[in-house]
Amino acid sequence: MKKKVILIVVLVVCVLCIGLFAFNKSKQQKSTTSSMNGTNSQFRVKAAFADIDTDMIIQDADLKDDDPNADYVFITFTNAVSDTKKSDSTNPFNIKNYKLDGKNLPDKSKVVQEKDYNYKVTIVLPNGYLKGANSNHSLEISKDLKSKNGLNITGDLSLKLPYSKSEDSTSTKTESKNTKDTSNSTKSSNSSNGSSNSAKPVTSEEKAAIAKNNENMPKYTVEIMKTIPMTTIILVKLDTPTPENYKVSITGVNLQIKTNKEGKKVFVNSVDKEYELDEVKQLIKIEKVNQK
Repeated sequence: MKKKVILIVVLVVCVLCIGLFAFNKSKQQKSTTSSMNGTNSQFRVKAAFADIDTDMIIQDADLKDDDPNADYVFITFTNAVSDTKKSDSTNPFNIKNYKLDGKNLPDKSKVVQEKDYNYKVTIVLPNGYLKGANSNHSLEISKDLKSKNGLNITGDLSLKLPYSKSEDSTSTKTESKNTKDTSNSTKSSNSSNGSSNSAKPVTSEEKAAIAKNNENMPKYTVEIMKTIPMTTIILVKLDTPTPENYKVSITGVNLQIKTNKEGKKVFVNSVDKEYELDEVKQLIKIEKVNQK
């Protein structure tokens, strides 16, 4: 009888733990989604990049085109957008509201919404339209575009791809002020969930220190992959014949040195946060490894 009681208690505890985990995960996802779905006071472009396939890697060129059906431009707004079905200059899903490399989009193009992300749209282009290159493209967006809640678009509308502006000047100041207030709770959360890849908050002063430190380090290029929700996979290439003599990290997460398909050593890791390209470039820290 005692064994049965113990077994029942164990089962109840397990069910409660699973339920609590699911609730917390759902709450986190809802919080992230709501922050992008209309609570921003300004409607603007947060990021945009071109890609000859759907691997979602922001890089100058793909080694291989894995999608023979189309080319793409991926756009992330700060607020939710919806298709009004109107063919006017306010509808984000009207192809006439975009120009690529100074030209109207071809007739066979279309603008679609990313599944589960109503603040993201994808311009689908005829295959080969990007001529095999992901970079050095320009994108112009209608100044009359409106969000789902009727906000007029602001900010940069003539973009050099890849483009990203994760924060405006107002939110940057707010983040710097709030980072100090939340750092202890964030560290506590990171240690409790056991994730070594959790991004740590960074103040504006720390960003400045990173930039100054990197002035005396090798130049580098960054590629990011955004295929996994709430995660950014980061790849860094150092312009040096001896990359093994350096350590590369971002917000406390060390990137691991690997050998890519070309036989070159690169630094790669994933971070448990969605970063834009401009954020990654600001937060990458390069350090010389002490040689014995």
